[in-house]
Amino acid sequence: MDSTNKVVRVMCEESLLFYARYIYKETTNRRFIQSKHFEEIAKFLEGVLYGKITRGVINMPPRYG
Repeated sequence: MDSTNKVVRVMCEESLLFYARYIYKETTNRRFIQSKHFEEIAKFLEGVLYGKITRGVINMPPRYG
């Protein structure tokens, strides 16, 4: 594993939003258009992961990501 792959791996492990952008680019070969709601969802889910948030609901209309 070269140093670039190691950096990408660490970034993916530290940021859900970076991981989503990276996987989207790798699987579709298109640029990920980052909107404010993606940032908020990633922040919420990371809060759940680290135990800061114990309850919550995410409501979104269909086809918003």
